Amino acid sequence: MALADGEKYRRLIGRLKYLAVTRPDLAYSVHILSQFMQEPKEEHWEAALRVVRYLKKCPGQRILLRSDSELQLEGWCDSDWASCPLTRRSLTGWFVLLGLSPISWKTKKQHTNPVFHERAKHIEADCHFIRDTIKEGIICPSYVSTKVQLADIVTKAFGKAQFEFFSTR
Repeated sequence: MALADGEKYRRLIGRLKYLAVTRPDLAYSVHILSQFMQEPKEEHWEAALRVVRYLKKCPGQRILLRSDSELQLEGWCDSDWASCPLTRRSLTGWFVLLGLSPISWKTKKQHTNPVFHERAKHIEADCHFIRDTIKEGIICPSYVSTKVQLADIVTKAFGKAQFEFFSTR
């Protein structure tokens, strides 16, 4: 059922997007909710209100730049595989920490499905850049189990226990 006042939904999502700039725990849910701005339904409004209830429950969460941690950059990235049921496009997310403090994060739907995209056959210059920085030891990629994959908070929906684990890290 279509929402009677779509403008009200768009205003609420705009406010949530503003808050998501300083709240990585909101990135995924706000990204998903913002996809329905054109024709929101009652279920989208209810989901947005659930985010508001979550915010009321934990208003004190914030980004804290800790002085007791090393000044070392650590990046996490993750992607789901064609999770959008309508477009079969994948969702990508990344999370950057300075010491123990989050300083940057993003949730983004990929423009194309890389398996079917004709440019997937070609190696782009940015891929060479990454390969070269790995060779030089500037970045050190490693496998991370999904149980502790910090970037999952910006690419997946969780149950309460998992969400609390990731949002308090």
